Formats: sequence, C-alpha cells, structure tokens
Amino acid sequence: PRVTPSPEVEAATLERYLTAFASYDMTALSALLADDVVMNMPPFRLWLRGPASVCAWMLGRGHGCRGSKVFATRASGSPAYAQYRAPATPGAPWTG
Repeated sequence: PRVTPSPEVEAATLERYLTAFASYDMTALSALLADDVVMNMPPFRLWLRGPASVCAWMLGRGHGCRGSKVFATRASGSPAYAQYRAPATPGAPWTG
C-alpha cells in the first residue's frame, strides 16, 4: 500500500531536495532518489533510470543545470519546484 507522508515530511523532503540541487551535491541528491527513479524531460529525448544514471547525466550533459535557481511550489496538489537556469532571472523561459 502507498503511504502518504504528512505535509511536514513532504515539505522537509522538498527542502532537502532543493538544497541538494541548488548546491549541485549529487551525493545528497542521489540519497533522496528512489532506486526506481525515472527522469525524462520533454521535449528532449531523455529517459534516465536509477539514481546513478540521473546523477551521471547531471554531472555530464546536464551540467547546464548547475547554478540554477530553484523554488518550492505545488503542482497538481503535490510538492514541486520551479527551476530557472542561471543566469536567467525568475520568469525567464528555460532555453535548452
């Protein structure tokens, strides 16, 4: 059965994720990812599976994410974050 964490646990987990992402600490980030994590990023042809694959991409081809600004938000009733690629200012579109 699926366990739904309390809003406090969700908020704390999101804060840990944002801290890891903002500092580009792939060890901390990978500790937060489930073993069966999948990452994709439409419209790009990107399909990554597992924490090691995600972190390897972030340190390789995805290195452009380093220095991004991230902000906590909600999407479809779930915790989420907005990411703005450096040196863009908030509100500027992501350009790949």
